[in-house]
Amino acid sequence: LIIVGIMISLLRFTRAPFLQLLIMLLISYVYIYRVMIPVKTILISVFVTIGVFAASQLLLLGDKASINDITKEINLYLFGGLYVFQDITDGKYLDSNSYDIGYYTFDAFNYILEKLGMIDSYPSYVREWSGRLMTNTYTFLDAFTLDFGIIGALLGSLLIGLFSDYCYRLVKQNYNNLFNIIFYGYICYFNVFVFANNEFIRFPVLLTMVILLIINFFTKKITYE
Repeated sequence: LIIVGIMISLLRFTRAPFLQLLIMLLISYVYIYRVMIPVKTILISVFVTIGVFAASQLLLLGDKASINDITKEINLYLFGGLYVFQDITDGKYLDSNSYDIGYYTFDAFNYILEKLGMIDSYPSYVREWSGRLMTNTYTFLDAFTLDFGIIGALLGSLLIGLFSDYCYRLVKQNYNNLFNIIFYGYICYFNVFVFANNEFIRFPVLLTMVILLIINFFTKKITYE
């Protein structure tokens, strides 16, 4: 399964699946075998993730790419969103498109309505490119702030924190539940990406939940010794 996951990640040729696979493996290892992850393992995982990102970025940039170029790309991914988020708070975010439903925060429900033919257009989860930096990531606060201002950013952060804590308590209370372990792994992955975008509001969260509930129903009698 791990080999298949790596192969699928290679086919997609993007960094996110590698990071998702790594986090899912670490979470599953901790809660299935009930062990603590050594600091050395965590550091190795971080360096492996950075190495995969750097290698893929080197291929994307071509032969003329340098270490300095890769360093700039890493800094842009990690900190660029924080910088351009100020465009949203200052009301300078540019999106001149017209939508049937203009709320960014309800991306998952907008997706369902569009598939059912009830609406034709809604804001994409891919944001417009910033005029100040070459980035289209505005941190996980972008949708909340675009829809409801600073209050929305605060309340959205609170809800995500409470939801993440609830998922953590579920997996702590029942290690043998397949749904708890895998879904908590996804939540951890979403939290890792808060510097870039908001995965919590997207349709795959609902889809993953439904799929895991179905799988969990057929495997609920399995226990880990």
